Amino acid sequence: MAPGPAPVWLSDASDGAWSRELAIGDFVHGLELARDGQLLAVAGYASARLWCLPAFVDETPADP
Repeated sequence: MAPGPAPVWLSDASDGAWSRELAIGDFVHGLELARDGQLLAVAGYASARLWCLPAFVDETPADP
């Protein structure tokens, strides 16, 4: 069986703490998606439903 989409991690922009993975259909409330330690702002959306995961491959964030 083929693997599912890579996880996309959610970070609270106020402190950068990693909270949980996003899944298809999740709501995004003014937070940011993260890829390899770089934060990608979810700009222009107060609340947006994640209909499909981004095409990039994401890894579990490493502890500092």
